[in-house]
Amino acid sequence: MCGAVINSRHIEPRQFLEDAESVVLERVRGAIDIHGSVKVNTAFNGEFIAGDKRTVMGINSKNCELYRCNDLREWYASRVIEPTLASLEEHQERDSGWALSRILNLTVNVNKLNPMRARCHVTLPKNIADKHVLVNVRSNDNACFAWSMVAALHPVDNHVYRTASYPHYSKVLNLADIEFPVTLKNVAKFERSNDISINVYGIEDGDVLPLRLTDCKRDRHVNLLYVQDGHFVWIKHLSRLVSTQINKHNGQKYICDRCLHYFSSNEKLERHAVDYQRLNACAIRLPYVEQRKERAPFIVYADLECVLRKTEDASSLAASACAGYYNLALTLV
Repeated sequence: MCGAVINSRHIEPRQFLEDAESVVLERVRGAIDIHGSVKVNTAFNGEFIAGDKRTVMGINSKNCELYRCNDLREWYASRVIEPTLASLEEHQERDSGWALSRILNLTVNVNKLNPMRARCHVTLPKNIADKHVLVNVRSNDNACFAWSMVAALHPVDNHVYRTASYPHYSKVLNLADIEFPVTLKNVAKFERSNDISINVYGIEDGDVLPLRLTDCKRDRHVNLLYVQDGHFVWIKHLSRLVSTQINKHNGQKYICDRCLHYFSSNEKLERHAVDYQRLNACAIRLPYVEQRKERAPFIVYADLECVLRKTEDASSLAASACAGYYNLALTLV
């Protein structure tokens, strides 16, 4: 299904894209209501000139999978408007010489998506996978969140990556009003429906950091890793996953799953746990051994200007001269 928003009076690309939003979202929302999930991309088409030459060029946005649970306004702003304007600016600033002369239209390509045909499996970074502390269930649907929860609540010793090793998630989880694929904003609803607490972690610059921490830790608690393309995997051993990034020494460490601080004994961790609910949702990040200090949040450059002035009459000195100075200006950049 393809459609186009025709430009009749707009000169500024941003204003045109913003005014086209309601038409685009109406078309996309209608397709989602019919098919449940769709794959969408757009093309901003314009007439460009370079000297005496004229040509029509298009700037395409990337394909994006959209579901009923997605915020379409956020998708349009972050996946259509901003990338299109950035590509347009980059194209005009290159040495090609082409400049936008006239906005023609914005075409919208909407295709039916059958997520059941796509395997919900992502290859994990090698440095993470080699620790053998994650259970990444390979499924033929988009329910990686549900399969990760089942793996955590019903662990097995053999064939941990096969869905056949576990009961089906629809039999053991309450998934009322939960739509797939699950996003971070749906985790709290799932917690309430299943009397379970969940912490979600992500990967940033090779380190594991908290993305979402539960408000109340329950008897049944699960730690999940959220990786690229919205894929979830079960963290079977959090301490082994993060131990090398917080301390290079061997030996067992007792990790707080809220702030990722470590302790030398379980007793110290339990004393810390009394207060952790009052801590901010943050992780302690210390400097690397080679740096030995935190990076400064800002830097100041000072430019000292001065002039020289004579302190004595140079004619009275035989072999040397003496001069003094005083500050003229101080400039901070």
